[in-house]
Amino acid sequence: MVKEIPSDLLCKDCKYSFMSLSNRIMTLNGLAGANKYTYKCKKAFVDQEVKYDPVLGSEKIKPEYQSCVWVRRPDSPCGPEGKLWAPKHKKDLFKMLAKEYNV
Repeated sequence: MVKEIPSDLLCKDCKYSFMSLSNRIMTLNGLAGANKYTYKCKKAFVDQEVKYDPVLGSEKIKPEYQSCVWVRRPDSPCGPEGKLWAPKHKKDLFKMLAKEYNV
């Protein structure tokens, strides 16, 4: 039996999601042209690391927040069910309560 994914737990309504300044300017603060890659999650931070390549030498990978699309994958901590989801606005508080009650 396939578990039903709640469609009302959107990343744009989560308090951990945000848009970078350039994405805010390009999408008019999310009003026009926002897609699933414009939102980033504060819970998914990738630290800086140094990788060694025998051909090019050491390479630094800059720290960054991952996109919400990667955080909502089935093998990630949040998952399609939105386990780390928290309401951004007071009107979404009942969505969180319904999520915790149904688990």
